[in-house]
Amino acid sequence: MSEESQYGKLIVLTGAGASAALGLPTMKTFPRLFEGPGSALNSLCGGMAWEEQGGDVEFIYDRLQLYIEVFKARECDANLQRVLHDEEYYSLSEEATTGLAELQTLMLRNWGRVDENNTPPGSLEAYGDFLVALTALADGPLSVFTTNYDLTYESLPQFPTESVQNGLRPPGYGLDRVWDASQYGNFDISLADLVIYRLHGCSHWFRDERRGSIVYQAFPTLVAGAVRPMVVWPSHGKTDAMLTDVFNVAYRALRQALARADVVAIVGYSFRDIGITEAVGSARPGTYFVVVDPELDKGYIRTKLDGRQFTQVKGCFGVPAVNNAALDACRMALAHEAQEQVVERDDFIPSPWEDEE
Repeated sequence: MSEESQYGKLIVLTGAGASAALGLPTMKTFPRLFEGPGSALNSLCGGMAWEEQGGDVEFIYDRLQLYIEVFKARECDANLQRVLHDEEYYSLSEEATTGLAELQTLMLRNWGRVDENNTPPGSLEAYGDFLVALTALADGPLSVFTTNYDLTYESLPQFPTESVQNGLRPPGYGLDRVWDASQYGNFDISLADLVIYRLHGCSHWFRDERRGSIVYQAFPTLVAGAVRPMVVWPSHGKTDAMLTDVFNVAYRALRQALARADVVAIVGYSFRDIGITEAVGSARPGTYFVVVDPELDKGYIRTKLDGRQFTQVKGCFGVPAVNNAALDACRMALAHEAQEQVVERDDFIPSPWEDEE
């Protein structure tokens, strides 16, 4: 398939905030899942003061890795041996190792949650309607780039299974599905509606070294040995992971799509990944951005977009008024009638993870 037809004039980039309306946790609210007593993860996080430092699950993941790595470095570093006491730090390293395994398991189980119909929790109607409208505006199939681990796109009732391309062969999901990079170039463009590029993998994808392939697994879990989750964990090592396997395919496609796009809709994404920020910054000069987010500051967005023009719809994705404002902004941008602005919306969907007043 030619690049001309593979990437349309409108593309979409989504982060965890796009799935908050479905009842899935965001990077910021996720730590509330392990506030209860009785686990190494909770014990360690209680001493991190992560909230006071403006941290989230990414901050916590990094600290756990740091505890483990420093202990390993201690074995061959005389200076660390003088500073770190054996018993105290060995215990911390053990707790951090256990805590990291707990955290990874929680991430896969919560961002991979589906019901008996393979559908994420919460209503998918607003999500699907928004993408249907964007598909109508796009030139060919709508290319969607996401950092999310969940199965939202594969579960939208508005899109038949065969119309969603996500790299699995055959399309859709099932125990017989195998991920294959060539699928992105082999699908019938007349049948495809959504083409999904998972920048950080999927909670249901696992590399099976014995079969030499990436396979779909119905119930996400951590598997030891020759089978490992195909996700980019939120840590300081994720930049290296993005250069391998399925992730490199998705990032390469993102850069190619940005080189052609007239309009990019960014939903619920915080611009914290270096690879994505660099790709967005390399978009062609005339590209216009529509950013949907309730919290991001206009100056912060401008910096991340390298000074390009954008409209910010300041509200929670999933609310009809917010979605409609974003669609209007995309239409105006495609018609070259957009004026840089911040569209304030008072409407919001209370997150199930937020404290009640």
